[in-house]
Parts: sequence; C-alpha cells; structure tokens
Amino acid sequence: MIYFEFYGMKCSFDPVTKRLITPIGNLFFKPSTRNYERRIYIIFSKKCNLKCTYCFQKNDVKNDCAFSESDIYNILKNEVDKFDEIVLFGGEPFISENINFIKKLLNELPKSNFIVFTNGNYDYNYNILLSQHSDQFNCVVFTIDGIEEIHNRKRINKQGNSFKNAIENLVNINKLGIHSSLQINVDKNNINNVDDFMDYLLNSNIIIDHIELNPVKYVNNALTQRELLTAYFSLKKKYKFLNISLNNRTINNLVYLLTGNDLFINRCGLNTSVVCDFSTKQIYACPQNESSIIGSITNDKLVYSHSKIFREISCIEYSNSNCKNCELNYLCSYGCPYEILNYDNCKEELLNNLNIILNNINDIIRLNIQ
Repeated sequence: MIYFEFYGMKCSFDPVTKRLITPIGNLFFKPSTRNYERRIYIIFSKKCNLKCTYCFQKNDVKNDCAFSESDIYNILKNEVDKFDEIVLFGGEPFISENINFIKKLLNELPKSNFIVFTNGNYDYNYNILLSQHSDQFNCVVFTIDGIEEIHNRKRINKQGNSFKNAIENLVNINKLGIHSSLQINVDKNNINNVDDFMDYLLNSNIIIDHIELNPVKYVNNALTQRELLTAYFSLKKKYKFLNISLNNRTINNLVYLLTGNDLFINRCGLNTSVVCDFSTKQIYACPQNESSIIGSITNDKLVYSHSKIFREISCIEYSNSNCKNCELNYLCSYGCPYEILNYDNCKEELLNNLNIILNNINDIIRLNIQ
C-alpha cells in the first residue's frame, strides 16, 4: 500500500489490486487496454549534419539512399494506409539532399499524417516546404539539449551554431501554426541545467506546445529512474505553466488508470512500428535499434520475415515468466527488449518509483499530462 495526499485528502493506493482508498469513497479499477499508434518510420539515409556525443547511430555506416524518389513512393503507397502516422526519421531527415524525396511524399500522399524528428539545423528551403504543407504535419519534434553552451557542446555543428539554428527554425514553426514538440535528451551531464533552458524559453517568449524529457540510455552517465523522477517533478513544480512530460510508461499508465483511460498493454510500441531504412534496404521493428530486423526492402515492395516479427513482438508481451506473472507489469517501465533486466530488485524499485509519482500526483493530474 502506498500512502499519499491528493488535493488535501489522505489517500492510499494498492497497485496490486488496483484499489484507491479515499476519505470520500473507494475505487477499484478494471482497466481496458490499448496499443500504441501505428507508425511507419522513413529513413532516407543515416547522414546527419551534426555530431552528437551520445548518438546511438554514431557507429553506423552513413550510407546514401539506395532508391530513387519514384521507387520510394511506389514502395510506400501500398503501405501507408496501414498506419496512423508517417514519421520522417534519420540520421537527420531534413538534410538538403532529402528535400526532393520529402516533397514527393507530401505531394503524393496529401491525406497522410506526418511527424518529423529533427535537430532543427535545416535550411530555408525546408521552411518553404513546411509552409506549403503545414496541414499535413501533426508535429515537428525538435531535439534541443539545454542552453546554448551545453547544447552546442553535446550537439556539434562544425559549420555553425546548432542551438541558434534550431531556435530560429522552432520560432518559424510556431509562426506557421504547426504543432511543435521539444525533446530534451537528459543525462547526468545536463539534467541540472534544464531549468536554465526553461528560463531562456520563458524570457524569450518562445511558445512550445509540449516539452518532453527523454532519458538517454545505454551510456555511463545515464540517470537512474529515481534521479529522473526527482528532477522531473522539481521542474514541474517550478514551471507550472509549461506542458512538461516525461517519457516514462509508469507515469503514463498510472495517470491513465486514475483518470479512467485505457492502458498501454505492451512495454513499448515495438509491435506497431515499422522502420524502413532505404539506405540499408532493411526493415526494423525499433527505430533506435538496427538489430531488430524484421524484413528487407526490394526494388518494389517491403518483404517481411514472419519469424523475425514474432521474435520481436514476443519481447514486449512479457513472455518471460518473471514479468508475465508479475502483478505490477502494467505499470513497469523496465525491461526494454534490448537491455538485460536485473530481476532481483526490479519490483522494489518500481514501488519506490510509484511512491515518488503518487506523492506528486497533483501536478500531473492538474495538467492532464498525456
């Protein structure tokens, strides 16, 4: 049982039975479940105009695109209706040499919903393109890792100021009326300086629809979940009027549970994502892991390997007995399929994290974080 205070009421929550006890009545939740949105990621090439210190692709071969514009469209035209969103990914999708590929996709698929993940260091031609197709972009996600000094040290542009370029293009996105999201990749080197960046945004009157803290993984200076949660709630208390969220399944599913919404049934969106890498001619299940190969791209179609798809999907469905039989797996944010999970104390750590979250639940519910 976890004890906490919710809007002045002393409450308790049992995560095993999903029972919430309050002075005005008790609630027992029987949630239904949902899957992540279906996304097809498009990687034209792994080329990038920045050199980031923590990039998970820094050792990848930076191959050119192996297909023509027409070939890419012909391959994708029969696939896109199976997905909710088309995600332009990389490398950096908005490098100059990709613009004709992207123009063709936007022109030929006018009813599709696009998202782009960008470092913001793109030239003016992309601003023109975005203005012409603003209604097709659900969101432009910028990655900015802090104030100018820190960002430029972590995300190096040998030909300019990567922070200044990103901010200028972010401001332009706001003028175009396109939904903007800011992803701040956080680790032990920059987490204590994120508030300086928030102050910069507020003092510069830069409008951000959504700010997400995204923990950098697989590095020596990665934050523990406790450190991450502590920093996150400190920022939320300090910047009450900014829509700040954390990429964390425990928080999301707990909020969905307490507000009567469906829960994400799987660890992540691995079974609803398809990553088409037109530089390696391979299809991945995870956009951040090239080893998750589930097929290949031929000259005219996507060819899936059903045995490989089954292998990848089994990773997220708690097939391991320790996880499958755990009554807390609906809230667990541990167990990435590509990490080795220590089962000795994972439940204890999850309960400690839940205690931190519930003791800050007022701020989350008040802003209706999604």
